[in-house]
Amino acid sequence: MKHHLTPLLQPLTMWLRDFNTLLREPLQIVLHASVWRVRWFGIFAMLGNIVFYYLWSYYLHQEHESFFVRLVGVVIGFFILIKSNQIVLEDGFWKWFYFTALFFQLPVFFFIMVDLNYFNAAWVGSCAAMVMIYYQGTDWRLATAGTVVGALLGWVFHIYNQSIVLQYDFEIGGIVFCFAWFSALAIAVSSLSRHKQQLLNTAYTLGVMAHELRTPMAGIGIIHSVLVQKNKTNNDAQLNFLTHKLEVLLKVINNHINHQISNVQTTHTQQAVEIIKVDDLLHTVINDFPFSSRAEQHVLRILEGQTFSFKASPVLLTQVLNNLIRNAFKAMAIKELVDHEKTLTLRAHTHSHPSGMSYGLITLSDNGIGIKPEHLNKIFEPFFSTDTTIGHGLGLPFCKKVIASYQGKLSVSSVYGTGTTFTIQMPLIESNQAP
Repeated sequence: MKHHLTPLLQPLTMWLRDFNTLLREPLQIVLHASVWRVRWFGIFAMLGNIVFYYLWSYYLHQEHESFFVRLVGVVIGFFILIKSNQIVLEDGFWKWFYFTALFFQLPVFFFIMVDLNYFNAAWVGSCAAMVMIYYQGTDWRLATAGTVVGALLGWVFHIYNQSIVLQYDFEIGGIVFCFAWFSALAIAVSSLSRHKQQLLNTAYTLGVMAHELRTPMAGIGIIHSVLVQKNKTNNDAQLNFLTHKLEVLLKVINNHINHQISNVQTTHTQQAVEIIKVDDLLHTVINDFPFSSRAEQHVLRILEGQTFSFKASPVLLTQVLNNLIRNAFKAMAIKELVDHEKTLTLRAHTHSHPSGMSYGLITLSDNGIGIKPEHLNKIFEPFFSTDTTIGHGLGLPFCKKVIASYQGKLSVSSVYGTGTTFTIQMPLIESNQAP
């Protein structure tokens, strides 16, 4: 019997495994964050409250419409519209304002209004539309929790208000709403799964290509070693120059290969976590980085700061810093700075939050071309790249994902034409755990 049930249970087991993976994904307060996506939510809140106030008040004659409540909705939509950059780029007040605004404008407001209007067809239908919108605005887990809490608040209001269900069959309305809710949840989870699978397939393809490049690269490395040995006797200056250039190119390509393989590994498997001392990490990165010239090696320097330790994969954190350093050198090259004008600094220090939590910060600052304001909100999106030559747009999303997987945060500030600073924030480990 068990043998016959196995093929039937296998799809269920796979679904549960995939669902468990989705549950452990980092929360997205702003779903598929982009400035224009948030702006449209703001525009929808502004226009929607105006239009429906008119429809409900003068056309369908719904009870309990409030000009003041609708005006508050318009004001909230206005702030979402004008603060869209902060909502997308920052993790502070305005992101939580967006989260709270969605919660109060959608489940709480709609559930109370459906009760005040005696569960009539117009408001039950509106609630069905509400959950579909809610699941498109924020993470499906937050939307589910918000809908449940909103329904409970609506029920408490119903009991307190002692409302009488009139004009509508409550059971039919409940079935319609639950159908819409289940559909919204199914669409949200399936869309997330599809998006994640697309990233997995792309990362896997890049990883296979990177792995296949190792064989010819090993051959080129052997040829380089032979040329170096043969030139020891002749000491030809031009050949010395060319072998040095070849060595640099080999380091650069191998660095790219390691980066792509690490990208695949962090997508599919959990990397070994160790206690990392930030000083050791930064010095290792500088010593192993494939600089294009000896002069460039002196551009990158570590500023005096504070030492701290945190838990992460040293391999992946090295890849993150290498990626940020490469981007910085590209930005300085675009600005056409010569080596003695370039400034690229790494600094580690601790920061205490007003809540009492302490974090370790690693900042990397350059004086390159900077990032245009309209691109700031897109640089962490997969496949977005301002580098039209070899950029594939997966470097920064990889960095952000790695840092987030260790409960950290990667943020950016930039002034176009002046420079850029990336900041890695990591939770500190207890001092008695540090090596």
